[in-house]
Amino acid sequence: MRKYRYDTEIFRQFIPLAGSQLVHNDYCYRVRPRYNSEYMWNAEELLKWGGLEADYVVKPVWFVLDTY
Repeated sequence: MRKYRYDTEIFRQFIPLAGSQLVHNDYCYRVRPRYNSEYMWNAEELLKWGGLEADYVVKPVWFVLDTY
């Protein structure tokens, strides 16, 4: 579903959530790294690609960007 940006035209059985049920008013595309992994040992690299930003989980992943 992420690949097609949760499109209800493609996934007709999908019922979109209301705004308060979403993270940052959008659907999640990524999973934030767990506490004792990248956050502890590689925060410098996470800064380079936005892994420490609050809205990191709703940013589309690479395979979604060229879809459509």
